[in-house]
Amino acid sequence: GDYYARVYPKGNATNASLCYTLRVSTGTATISEDQLIVNSRINAYPNPVSKMVTINIPDIVGLADIRVFDMYGRMVVQKNTNQSSTRLDVSSFTAGVYLIKVKMNGKESNLKIVKE
Repeated sequence: GDYYARVYPKGNATNASLCYTLRVSTGTATISEDQLIVNSRINAYPNPVSKMVTINIPDIVGLADIRVFDMYGRMVVQKNTNQSSTRLDVSSFTAGVYLIKVKMNGKESNLKIVKE
């Protein structure tokens, strides 16, 4: 199906003349299977989180790139690790939903966390 979202610029949330509508259709975003970390057991805990979140990458091989994005798509943290367990300080983040992207060996896994 199709979904619609009304988007307003920051600071003018009540001005309808400055907004636009996005149409999103299901099935339009794709990623090939060879780009995903197959059978990934990557997880983040605790979730929801208030201060420190642990990213668990049990099958890590080499170096993994961890990036955290806010709900506007801005990267707020970037860290490289070769450890199976990495802690990130999120205490300064504002409350909301964040996307964690873990890239390893050209493949990617995505997680969502909630900051309280």
